[in-house]
Amino acid sequence: MNFKNLIYPSRCPICDDVIQMGEGYVCQKCKSDLPYIREPSCMKCGKQIEDVELEYCEDCRRYTRNYVRGYPLFNYVEPISSSVQRFKYGGREEYAEFYGKELAKRRGLYLKENGVTALVPVPVHKKRYIHRGYNQAELVAKVISRETGISHRTDMIVRTENTRPQKDLDDLEREENLMRAFAPGKLAGDIPECVCLIDDIYTTGATVQACTQVLISEGVNRVYFMSITIGRV
Repeated sequence: MNFKNLIYPSRCPICDDVIQMGEGYVCQKCKSDLPYIREPSCMKCGKQIEDVELEYCEDCRRYTRNYVRGYPLFNYVEPISSSVQRFKYGGREEYAEFYGKELAKRRGLYLKENGVTALVPVPVHKKRYIHRGYNQAELVAKVISRETGISHRTDMIVRTENTRPQKDLDDLEREENLMRAFAPGKLAGDIPECVCLIDDIYTTGATVQACTQVLISEGVNRVYFMSITIGRV
């Protein structure tokens, strides 16, 4: 018996209730309520779409995105949206274990098929990191790395500006907000040919696009992304 769990019992990352022994990472009542991305989905960003005749979602038809393709896990709806907010802002860094394992289990095959050799978490600004105590994307990337054997790199991109939260901005403001927010990092290794960005929430894609441009400027040939959630059309 794990006595640590008796004192600090594990909680479901979805509803935050205590998990009974043997239930795994998610409680039984939440397992059937997880809003995984279903087909049809956008051939670019992976967003779930309604029209089976369309290849791309409205955002990907409207904006140029230089990454190759994205592989999000969940629709950004309840109960996942509240869970991700607790993970991101509420100090629940232990949720990374569930999210990282689910991404590795359900999307990890694409990493191998596409020749990804490095996972690059979207960085947070130093001030935000100090305030929060962690970068949620980096925590998830570490779990995916452990599960897949693909290295994770935190030396390739830095966040140079502590920008306003994206959720408070319209589409145009998002693009302008992030135009100068990222820069190449101090590389501690070779430039990989193909990488996968790891993030928590994908909305219009402005953050991933900004990071993709930095990676391409460093010499990366192909960029993919994985995210815990993505906004629905």
